[in-house]
Amino acid sequence: VQIAGEMEKYAANMRHIRLLAVYGGSSIRTQQTAMRKGVDILVATPGRMMDLARRGDVQFDALQTLVLDESDEMLNMGFLDDVREVLEQAPDGMNTWLFSATLPKPIEKITKEFMEDPIRVQIGQRNMASTQVEHFAFLTTRENRYKGLRRLIDSSPGMYAMVFCTTKVETQETAEALIGDGYTAAALHGDLSQQQRDLVMHAFRTKQVRLLVCTDVAARGIDIPNVDYVINYDIPHDSESYVHRIGRTGRAGRHGEAILFVTPKEQSLFFKFTGLTTYLFHIMVEMGQWP
Repeated sequence: VQIAGEMEKYAANMRHIRLLAVYGGSSIRTQQTAMRKGVDILVATPGRMMDLARRGDVQFDALQTLVLDESDEMLNMGFLDDVREVLEQAPDGMNTWLFSATLPKPIEKITKEFMEDPIRVQIGQRNMASTQVEHFAFLTTRENRYKGLRRLIDSSPGMYAMVFCTTKVETQETAEALIGDGYTAAALHGDLSQQQRDLVMHAFRTKQVRLLVCTDVAARGIDIPNVDYVINYDIPHDSESYVHRIGRTGRAGRHGEAILFVTPKEQSLFFKFTGLTTYLFHIMVEMGQWP
């Protein structure tokens, strides 16, 4: 929806361009009706696009360009079959574009299956965090993280932040705990319906909600230029996830702060994820028993 909205702005003076966004959680019949009127640019999630294709509503024989945004995620095993099915039906000579903030080596190998003599354009260092973002780590125990999160929020009145958790359950529980303690918070995760996600995102964009507690589903693609803080309540699984998470702040030339809660055993991961030669490591002595 976000990408389709931006493309509509670009095409504002091109009246002949027909653009449509299709995705799960919304009426497929409405989307079928729109497809049958003809579409020049289709912005789609893989699942809904292939659902429409299997119903005969999407034709690939005239496809000129295929863009895979967040291509590292699109080419993982969850989406690989759908991508391959599209490419098998697409005509020869079609252009394929891959966009991503990170490109892990296993994914880079997969691209060779789909592309012939590709040209690579790289901006910045490979899989590295933005230089517009200042990185902080807070050393604590898992039992004291929530107390630390509250202290962090209280230290910056009016904080506008995204708080990342690893699981849907912890995301929901953390959001509910914050709400119960009087903070304006909301949860965003995969168990919400599309309508619920839209309502949560609208509330966050308009700052009715100032703390968005989310899983990694929100780390990719969401463009809210004035998010001041990204808080990693849970340490991510890998450096690529860290890059995507903190990419929600420090956007469009703005300064941002990325904060990571770590246990003593996890300290080395902070250095690995940030890729920094020096970093500021804050120790919250009152939150834990660590010297």
